[in-house]
Amino acid sequence: VKSVESKPRKLGKNMCVPFGSALERTVVPNTVTKFLHTEKVFDDELDHFDIETYPHYLSLSNQVKMIKAFDRPVILSDDLLHKGYRISAIDKIFKQEDVPVLMLIFGIMSGRGKELMDIQERNVDSVYFIPNLRIWFNERNLYPYIGGDSIVSEANQSSNILNSINFILPYASPGFIRDVDTKSIYELSKICIENSIDIHTAIEEEYRIIYERNFTLREMGNVFTEPRSGSFRSDIIHSLDSKPSDHLIKDLESLKRLRNIIFR
Repeated sequence: VKSVESKPRKLGKNMCVPFGSALERTVVPNTVTKFLHTEKVFDDELDHFDIETYPHYLSLSNQVKMIKAFDRPVILSDDLLHKGYRISAIDKIFKQEDVPVLMLIFGIMSGRGKELMDIQERNVDSVYFIPNLRIWFNERNLYPYIGGDSIVSEANQSSNILNSINFILPYASPGFIRDVDTKSIYELSKICIENSIDIHTAIEEEYRIIYERNFTLREMGNVFTEPRSGSFRSDIIHSLDSKPSDHLIKDLESLKRLRNIIFR
């Protein structure tokens, strides 16, 4: 199909189903597009995660049933294929609901991801192929209150803030980063928190100018489509009337207290 919307509209015969963050809340031109709302959810110990339904959406099986109702060949798309956890989880559901997948398209595919698709005899393509990809960072997920991965918890369920964890110090040990010295992990964590402080400080200043009141955790949904929490433990409930930057400054101080043991 054409990359710009045609007039009159002429839809392609296939259906695009994004299941990651690349095409979230977007519509592919001249293509029936139905986003599959998934979320990576860690347990309290942060040593295991499952691919589950994004909060407040239909179950993944019901979402796939809705996709099946369109009666079109499905093209799955995501931003990255490396370890393949997410595609493995949703593939089981597509097979259970007897929904055929025509092909998969990724923004970036690693050698490991391609090998996984070859084993499954999948029709797959990507914009970029990086055969020796070691690790991939999603910058947003490293910034507290901006991104992150969900964590099992009953805290803050009354608010619009998702209980999340950022895999940087001092919140959690980034176990996915291997063969790197602890000093580099400390510096990465410090930069991420400092950047998050700068971003939130700028937002707070602009919010105060526009609305003539403070930007607090309670107001997160007015700025972010997916407001997330940031904490040492998932059961800590932050004051919703405090500013995100105030918590981040305290977290940065906590990180600096770890400097002596890391740099000894």
